[in-house]
Amino acid sequence: MKRIEDLIIISSQAEAAVIALNELQKIEPKARSVRLSPEVQLITNFNFKNSLHSTIFIRHAFPVQFSCHFSDSSYEHLLCDVLLKKLCVHQSFPKDQAFSIQMRNLSGDFEYPKHIENSLIKMGYIKDDSAPIWALSLLSFNRTLFAGASYCKDNLSSWNGGMMRFKRDGNSFISRAEFKLLEALSVFKDVIGDRLVQAKQALDLGAAPGGWSKILLDRIPGLEVTAVDPAQLNASVRTHPQLRHIKDIAQRLVTDKKLVKKFDIIVNDMRMDMMDSARIMLDLCHTLSDDGFAIMTLKLPHSQWYKNTKRACALLEKSYQILAVKQLFHNRSEVTVCVKRKEV
Repeated sequence: MKRIEDLIIISSQAEAAVIALNELQKIEPKARSVRLSPEVQLITNFNFKNSLHSTIFIRHAFPVQFSCHFSDSSYEHLLCDVLLKKLCVHQSFPKDQAFSIQMRNLSGDFEYPKHIENSLIKMGYIKDDSAPIWALSLLSFNRTLFAGASYCKDNLSSWNGGMMRFKRDGNSFISRAEFKLLEALSVFKDVIGDRLVQAKQALDLGAAPGGWSKILLDRIPGLEVTAVDPAQLNASVRTHPQLRHIKDIAQRLVTDKKLVKKFDIIVNDMRMDMMDSARIMLDLCHTLSDDGFAIMTLKLPHSQWYKNTKRACALLEKSYQILAVKQLFHNRSEVTVCVKRKEV
């Protein structure tokens, strides 16, 4: 069993692994990477005390506080002694703050440590995999175990590897895009604050087939949604009494004299060049209420993801304050941005 310093494990999309490392090197130029899987990297020369919240393409991280090479006969004793006493108890996590054991087994040689979970529960700790405050993170690779205990807010996600999972909502499920908005609302909840529950009017750009409109209508009682798309909406949302469908493209909406109302929420998942989408958002900035927020996806080009994301965000900053920008687990070749109007 070995104590480790300045070593972390990060997760990202496989296609964004190099960008994720570059983001770390902007914070600490000496950071180096060992790829453990297409999505997972072991980073050396990086202190976890450095905040990762400014990064875009890193989905999840945890500090490596101990590592060991294990055998079938020895690992349980080592884990109980070190992980329980030194990682969890010694760090004095309050017992009323829920924990989760997050295990990633990259090489199929390690079983979930149920005995450690049971021991923590017997000691009075509360287990909650859906909303943990802190996590015991374990990752096995080629019979080596990497371990660390940390607060989920510092890990960037309370989900193992940042892989947020949702269940399909029965027969009312419209499209996979619903998961993107659900994840964004969860990840950005701290910067959105009470704006979500207080919203009365929402604008959904590129709404078809209606998944994002459905999520908003389901989540916010009394919300009225204006859905904009020339294509037809799914029947499950099309007939909703609080939905108005404008069968047109968003570009024409800019000059629509009928849009005299202010929107508390604008969402935008349009399939178009990110700069064109950002320009439409600038044109519609006047329709966003002073206390409102907008969530949009930026469709990434074939190359230079980081550079182009920064360009689009710089354009948005002409009229908006960027609250958050992240490549989420349910994003594919895109990132998700949360903004509010700049104060005049």
